[in-house]
Amino acid sequence: MKTRVWIARVMILVLVVGLLGGCGQKRAEDKPAADSGQKQQDAPKPVEFTVWWMENRDDPVKAITKVIDDFQKENSNIKIKLESFSWEDVKPKVLAAINAGRAPDVIQSIPDFTVAIKETGAIQPVDDIVKEINDKFKFYQSQLDPYYYDNHYWAIPIFGMDVNLYYRKDILKKANIEPPKNWDELLAAAKQLNSGTMAGLGMPTSNSMYTDQILYNFMITNGGDLYDDKGNITFDTPENVAALKIMKDLAPYTPVDANTWWWQQAVENFVGGKSAMVLLLGLPPSFWYANQKDMRDQLGVVPFPVGPKGTPGSTSYSNGFMVTTTDSAKKEAIEKFLVYLHDPDRNGKFLADMLPGMYLPVTEASGKSDGFNKQEVISFYKDVVQTEIQSNEHGKLFGFTHGTPPKSIGPIAASNVLGKIVNKMIVEKMSPEDAAKWGQQELERVAKQ
Repeated sequence: MKTRVWIARVMILVLVVGLLGGCGQKRAEDKPAADSGQKQQDAPKPVEFTVWWMENRDDPVKAITKVIDDFQKENSNIKIKLESFSWEDVKPKVLAAINAGRAPDVIQSIPDFTVAIKETGAIQPVDDIVKEINDKFKFYQSQLDPYYYDNHYWAIPIFGMDVNLYYRKDILKKANIEPPKNWDELLAAAKQLNSGTMAGLGMPTSNSMYTDQILYNFMITNGGDLYDDKGNITFDTPENVAALKIMKDLAPYTPVDANTWWWQQAVENFVGGKSAMVLLLGLPPSFWYANQKDMRDQLGVVPFPVGPKGTPGSTSYSNGFMVTTTDSAKKEAIEKFLVYLHDPDRNGKFLADMLPGMYLPVTEASGKSDGFNKQEVISFYKDVVQTEIQSNEHGKLFGFTHGTPPKSIGPIAASNVLGKIVNKMIVEKMSPEDAAKWGQQELERVAKQ
């Protein structure tokens, strides 16, 4: 089967897979012998559980490892084994482990991956864990919604990511252009800023998940969507035709290689000074901070510009932890660890340590914590990060806007059909109307797989 939407995270974080084993500690609890001839009893065996983690860059692995190590120091009767994988190859590994009866106890997930693994019957409802954390720290509802269906929560959110418009303050100021708030302003700015040395806008037109994200954002900010409330595919609509049209109109002002872009190329292009603006799923301010030392204060961001029929919205990925174990002792230990992880200052520092400004808080308490906001890069880009957090409150993801997700979201997400539609429209010079008709037929075809 083609790679699913959840591997799109690879275009955000595609680097070397690391494998890490969590380091547990044991402490002997000697029980006094009844008499001098009785041997001391062995200490109780620690409760052990395994976590599979797909943020496999060095910094995210170090961040989650530190939380685990700190937790184990305070809870010597619990041992956590961390294993790191890439989104690209984890699904077959998970399925093989489930089939072999060796499923990891906790698995990092995104919404469509959760749907796929839920089909195996391996994951367990986590309503009790969600409730405890929500009661203490208050989840943003947009981060919970994609995991609630069939009357249960199927994953516990741990961090969010969303799409915004990032721009160069100095370049827009020099051109006397205000940051675009709607499609008309975005098109006018991209056209005016476009030059022989710099593209007006970084925007993908490739057959990729990155393009899926951007087209969907144009759709939802113009009142469109991929499904209706009955699970029917609703792509060929006036709202979505308009979304295709604005991408076609913007394409001449994007870099010439944008039809091959993944996330990494867009970041390199923008940070390298080759685009005045860029539409991205979470540009890490840390990249700009590290690479633009003389212009650190020139990074700006606004929410995704809205269409004529739209309201604010952002393509948003709530990352969470699924739980597979039915063992009561393990479940209790997992719950204790996840509540520990979501403690506001600890959680804020964990997110900031992974990649400042890229991984967003999923609870109100974490978003307000000193652990998050006093980190150097996040403090420097306070306005940028707060805009990202606010956008995430309006987050949506195709297939997860009407309650129970349609089963067809799996093959559709895996095939990057939305990106394919945009790419076909640009490369084959199709009209937006024809692209929408072709896209409707292609989506229906893929949905049957």
